[in-house]
Amino acid sequence: MPPDLTTTDQQIEALLRAIADAMEQTAPPAPGISGEQLEQYLGDVVDLTFNGDADQRVALIARLLTVARTVNAERDADLRDYAWLRRLERPLRRWERDRRLGSASPRPRPAELDARVAMFSAAIGPDAVIGAHTVALSVAELVAIHQLAGTTSLEEAIAARAALTPLLEEAAGLLGARSPDFGVGVYEQPGATLAHVEQATWQIEQILQHPQGAEELPWLRALWLEVAAAIVCAHDLYEQREDHAERWRGVLDLAAEKVTVGGLAADPTSFDERGTLTLVRSVALSFAALWLDELRDAADAPGVPMLEDRLATAAAQALIAAYIAQHRLDDATR
Repeated sequence: MPPDLTTTDQQIEALLRAIADAMEQTAPPAPGISGEQLEQYLGDVVDLTFNGDADQRVALIARLLTVARTVNAERDADLRDYAWLRRLERPLRRWERDRRLGSASPRPRPAELDARVAMFSAAIGPDAVIGAHTVALSVAELVAIHQLAGTTSLEEAIAARAALTPLLEEAAGLLGARSPDFGVGVYEQPGATLAHVEQATWQIEQILQHPQGAEELPWLRALWLEVAAAIVCAHDLYEQREDHAERWRGVLDLAAEKVTVGGLAADPTSFDERGTLTLVRSVALSFAALWLDELRDAADAPGVPMLEDRLATAAAQALIAAYIAQHRLDDATR
């Protein structure tokens, strides 16, 4: 059964209405506001977001959007409160849709929010390099996402990690395997590892073109685990790490976050396998290209580190895809 998005749609509408009401009661900041004045106007953004209650977060978002409207007034005075609410609504709708697919960014972390707040320093003053309204809107987006994501119970978090851990351990075991089934040096040489991603994703694509039953699902599950292992292995090979434990912990944390926030344990049918397939291929190709540029000393090469988040996401979503295949296999064999 597809997920019922009515409730989440109503949550977004209710949040936007609450912000609109709060904006009507929010006094604008003083003209030409300085960094220190802005900090006093907004309050401790990180603390209010993660330790405040829902009303305090709504009031904070209202102040942030009021800042955006005020500092942008000289350039476009016609943008009223509703226009800034619509600008906030778009990324919230996108995040809500993506979280049901298992592809949304994880809930914001304090460090991430703090980094965005710090961008105000580059947006205030005569030599601003970024619009203060842009920063205010991006900070408001993270606060709103935190509000919409809600809290995850300890039981949900434990259950997600318990379901994912055996799969992760199986994938991690592949990196020490020397079976001919995986080819010579598949998880030892960068080229062989990345080539294996292409081969495995091609096989996954063939399987997904047809309905899967009890015979196909174990193979699908195994292929997704091979993909997750290859991404982790390649990333550690690049960084010359022989111990993969730290990387696997990060993958598990991210996968568990996506499972709980997306409600995938209750309704795994909405997970986007084909989108994950596209992501994995794209990340592997970009990774290979950037690594090759580095090896050739290309002066303008952006470097592999820029892909770190996408590599982690691809590995986590491959692990979730294996989890979904396992879930479907359990249902098929009952």
